[in-house]
Amino acid sequence: MTADMIALVLTAVISIVLPLVILGIVWKKNPMEQKGILISFGLGVVIYFAMQWGVKEHGLQYLFNHSSLMIFMNVHYILYLFCVAFAGAVFALIPELLVLVLVFKKQMSFAKAFMLALGYAMAESIALVGYRSISTVFACLTKNDVEINTSTAELFLSCYERILFIVILAAVMISLVYFVEQKMPVRGILIALLCDTLLHFLPGFLIAFTTTSYIEVFERPVALALSYIILTAGAAAGIAVMNALKYSLKDERVDSKQAVMAFKRKQEEKKKRTKKNLE
Repeated sequence: MTADMIALVLTAVISIVLPLVILGIVWKKNPMEQKGILISFGLGVVIYFAMQWGVKEHGLQYLFNHSSLMIFMNVHYILYLFCVAFAGAVFALIPELLVLVLVFKKQMSFAKAFMLALGYAMAESIALVGYRSISTVFACLTKNDVEINTSTAELFLSCYERILFIVILAAVMISLVYFVEQKMPVRGILIALLCDTLLHFLPGFLIAFTTTSYIEVFERPVALALSYIILTAGAAAGIAVMNALKYSLKDERVDSKQAVMAFKRKQEEKKKRTKKNLE
């Protein structure tokens, strides 16, 4: 139980505290973009919950309840998983494009693109595992008969999964921003849809092959191992992509050391003038 508690607390920290710490670091290191960074992060959170509300709680539910599609999906479970993943990717991409085009006028820096993805990833983590981890921890502290159905190893793996998702979502968002700014929006949209769909489809797809209700091909540990190997490879590729694009999205007007130093000097002079006026 002690190991389970540690895993649950760690999951909550990675889901909530870690994104906020990263937000604080990026906000501190980019003094000229602090307002845009906060706006991007907040919009990322809003986009996820709007997508969740629109797609899963209303859109797909209405579609399945008012057509013969649900019968078809029950027979074709893999296709159902793919449709849900693809719908989520589409409904997440549309508001992201609107934010990029309308709010930031196709001039989104690396830091702001990363914060948009981080806000989305944080909201997703809270919705999927974060709040459940917190509620389970509180239940364990107040009750003695709480049963945790997930194994300790899987609880720790979920912590690792959240980190991988943050990296992959950030890389996808940064790639989308890059291709839109380079006037190649179709390529960026297709890459974003493909990556986001596969990211949310593949884990469920592999787990489906461990269930007797579908096709029991291999054991659950094998499916989990394959899932995390794929996610780790995706995160490694994401790090490479972000490293390659960080200079392409660099804006010398706000990112260069000279611009930052000039901004800080102006801020200090403004503080001095304000202090002098008060005296």
